[in-house]
Amino acid sequence: PARAINPLENIPIRGAFRTIAGNTGWLMADRMLRMLLGITIGAWVARHLGPTQYGVLASVLALVSLFQTATSLGMDLVLSRELAKSPAQAHLLLGTSLRLRVAAGVTGWVVACVAIGLLRPGDTDALVLTAWVAAGLVLQPADLVDLWFQSRSQNHRAVIPRVASLLVVSTVRVVLILQSAPLWMFAAAYVVDAALAAVLMGISYRQVPTAVSWQWQGATARALLHRAWPFFVSGLSIILYMRVDQILLSRLAGDRELGLYSAILPFSQAWSFVPTTICASAMPFLVRTYSENPGQFRKRFEQLFALMFWSSLVIGLVIACASNALVQVLLGEQYTDSARVLSVHVFSNIPVFLGVAQVAYLTIVGRTRVILLQTLAGLATSVVLNVALIPRFGALGAAVASLTAYSVSAILCNALLARELFAMQILSWARIHVR
Repeated sequence: PARAINPLENIPIRGAFRTIAGNTGWLMADRMLRMLLGITIGAWVARHLGPTQYGVLASVLALVSLFQTATSLGMDLVLSRELAKSPAQAHLLLGTSLRLRVAAGVTGWVVACVAIGLLRPGDTDALVLTAWVAAGLVLQPADLVDLWFQSRSQNHRAVIPRVASLLVVSTVRVVLILQSAPLWMFAAAYVVDAALAAVLMGISYRQVPTAVSWQWQGATARALLHRAWPFFVSGLSIILYMRVDQILLSRLAGDRELGLYSAILPFSQAWSFVPTTICASAMPFLVRTYSENPGQFRKRFEQLFALMFWSSLVIGLVIACASNALVQVLLGEQYTDSARVLSVHVFSNIPVFLGVAQVAYLTIVGRTRVILLQTLAGLATSVVLNVALIPRFGALGAAVASLTAYSVSAILCNALLARELFAMQILSWARIHVR
């Protein structure tokens, strides 16, 4: 017999949808604001410092970013899952992770200073900059509060402190520019950002604390480290893959070339929030489609790849055509050579957009090991091409190397590792199936 439909049955689903949409909205607002300030204030800082000094700062930031990933210990995804699955154990999970990350942060700060001493022997200025920037590693464990809020679907409690800190530090950077402050003060601003965010995050946490005070537990530490090590290796491989061009550019061509290269990266990389947001929104639907109708699942991914290709191509064409104007207006004549670099590097968004979609595909079908192999292939390609091209072409060579390495990792590797995925990526751009 037909069952009467209760109109109240959909209320929990609608409530969940509103919660997800609200959390996504807060995250999108945060990403958009960071993109706008990164392009505008970041370009102003680059213009003020000039290519050489900005290159020194960029080399330090690239190095420290490696340690930022390492000191997180690959725990974020594991903690997010465990906090959602076992909220009653939140005090043990967070307390144990806090001690592990503080120890990792202090170690990372020391190793970063030693590393810059080995990479740039006798460069006292670079050592001072690294000491300032890497000090933020010790404050990085405050991010655990963010994971606590995520587990409670209260992202706004983390976004608000981050945005407040970002606005304050952006204002500080503007004041430093107007006052013609020395380079080390721009590096110190990164510590101020981390410290202020940590304090504000702590204040926000006090409003919604865990039921029991955070505690250390050795068994929990061993379990977390055991589960997190694959993510640690993968995350470190990815960040090394993304930063090796800047590290090699500084070593092989000098700080000025790195400054020319790093100054245009915000214009090129600021669009990464587009594919991540689209895939995050589509993920639940795609997971459901995969279990219910595999044939339809393939068609939907062809649509997704087509959307990624055309949107990234449009972004690439627009930015490439406007590259001269963007560089002249925002960076100034001393960065004129950066326009050619930008016109090449911006097309790396095509493999990046397709790569984000392919990660979603491989995750759904349960082939996540392929992602690590792709990353390692991209890293090897990047190192080889950067070493070959940078000495001759400088920043432009690094841009070509990055575009090629991203393409190898996100597309060409699939010809060997995931042929059905490679076929979808190559063929689906030509048409969008609508059904």
